[in-house]
Amino acid sequence: MKNFVYDGKIKKLIFLILLLSSAVMAFSQTVLESDVFPQIDGAFMEKNPAKVSAILTKYKGTSYYKRCEEYVLHNIRLLILSNQIDLIQSMSMAVIDVNLDCQDAVNLYMTVEKSIAKRNARLAEEQKRKEQEAAYVAAAPEKTREEIRRDYTVMANKSTGETVFMNPVDTEYYNDFGWHAAINMLDLGVYLKPDAEGAMKTNLKYGIAVDGRFYYRGDDIFIGLDGFADFLVVDTAGADAVSYGVLFVPEISFKNLNRKMFFRCGFSNESTEGDGFFSPVVGLAFRDISIGSLEFNMYADYLPGHLFYNNINAAMGAGLEFIKPVAKFTSAQVLIKLGVREYLTLETSGVTSRSRVSLGIGVENHD
Repeated sequence: MKNFVYDGKIKKLIFLILLLSSAVMAFSQTVLESDVFPQIDGAFMEKNPAKVSAILTKYKGTSYYKRCEEYVLHNIRLLILSNQIDLIQSMSMAVIDVNLDCQDAVNLYMTVEKSIAKRNARLAEEQKRKEQEAAYVAAAPEKTREEIRRDYTVMANKSTGETVFMNPVDTEYYNDFGWHAAINMLDLGVYLKPDAEGAMKTNLKYGIAVDGRFYYRGDDIFIGLDGFADFLVVDTAGADAVSYGVLFVPEISFKNLNRKMFFRCGFSNESTEGDGFFSPVVGLAFRDISIGSLEFNMYADYLPGHLFYNNINAAMGAGLEFIKPVAKFTSAQVLIKLGVREYLTLETSGVTSRSRVSLGIGVENHD
């Protein structure tokens, strides 16, 4: 009977001890989850290894420490997913500073140390290459500098001032100046004018023509000059008067607006069988439009000179040309071109048309 009572007391004591231990563990877990773990999370969000080290030091030697250390290591492993190798290394060192025997922290530190060394070596190699390229460009003579400009584009970091040379250059032209010249051995002119009775008078004329363009290509604008002149000396109607046309028009294009669209302002002079018309020119042109290997240009002009002629109520001009390269050299190409030009004047007697159809050969730089 005595033994039974004694055994019963022991069982009750064991039960109380287990119950107390469970209560202590539950209390400890509550303290960790409500107080310590949020502090550790905050230190990781701040990327503050010193704060992590202070938390671990505070609980060193307590029953909480092992759980705190495991929670810190858990957060360090999560950093691997975002490849924050510098932060992994500093947080691992924070654990090692408090507990040198933490093998998991030592392993994490050693692993990222190798990754950091590889990254730093790669960055050092890239920096060395940039410095070598910059030194080469600085020491190159002017001709070599122009060749480098063809192969590299300069990118500048506005915050650091660092200059980097990128390859290849994403640009359409290498040369700042462009030119085009052609001679049209076939230049046909069609002159349509109503006579006093209202019947349309038609003359077919033949001659030669020359035309050319010259452009300066800046970073933001293209400035150019479009010129044309022809002389029609053969007349199917037997007229003795020489007909001619002259067009001299500066042009400008803004890269940010449309690099291929040019605003025109100049003058033109047309004389057909002694019937002349001189006028300023205001218009719009589209240049260097490509369809496969074929290029074309077009323009449309308003001729306000009609305001100074009593018998002309309105005037306009337009042109379209097709260009086909047939031979290319280092910085130039030979081409065949077909062009159509039209001048219309609305006169008191009716509409007068001065048309040109020309075929010729030309050359242009295409660099």
